[in-house]
Amino acid sequence: MIATLPFNYRLRDAVDRDVGTKRKVGKVVLSNKEFGLDRGEQVAAAKYAAVIPTTLGYMVSNLNLLYIWASSK
Repeated sequence: MIATLPFNYRLRDAVDRDVGTKRKVGKVVLSNKEFGLDRGEQVAAAKYAAVIPTTLGYMVSNLNLLYIWASSK
């Protein structure tokens, strides 16, 4: 999980650390829906979309490793 921290920092920096904007941009990027983003939010969505595949890949991999580790005990 610690390996994803730099990616999560990049996600937060993409939306200028605003939680509301992060939720809105996340919904647009992950659900592929249009919610009427303004120009700044569109730029944030592009930055978010560039980082989120890597972040989710690391998260899924870490979760799988945790499951394997826990089931082996």
